[in-house]
Amino acid sequence: MLLRAGCLRNQLFVIALPVFVSLLDGELLSLLGVIRLAYPNLLLFLLQFPDSESISLLTLLLYLVFRCQKMLHNNLLCDTLELIRYVHDKMFPADDKACVVDRLMLKLTYRSLKLYIDDTA
Repeated sequence: MLLRAGCLRNQLFVIALPVFVSLLDGELLSLLGVIRLAYPNLLLFLLQFPDSESISLLTLLLYLVFRCQKMLHNNLLCDTLELIRYVHDKMFPADDKACVVDRLMLKLTYRSLKLYIDDTA
């Protein structure tokens, strides 16, 4: 239902401020750390990828859904995997420079979910 509304891509969660980054868990902090190592000067990263100081609320919600399903040992993980793939391919196109961090987070979530499904199978 949230995808049909179409407004979640416009709602953003700011990740450039340290106050908001401290609310994230280890995997997302590692991803942001790798970005920071690749671009020690955050200004250069922001110049190359405009609008990357925030992520879509849709991306964050998908990550949180996966984390909750993982902790609850839910059987709907394959549905979540398909949803992540759909959002990655359709909502955040590869040629859009504004969605770089969203695409990286979705890839991280997809990979983590695949590894978790393989481990539990």
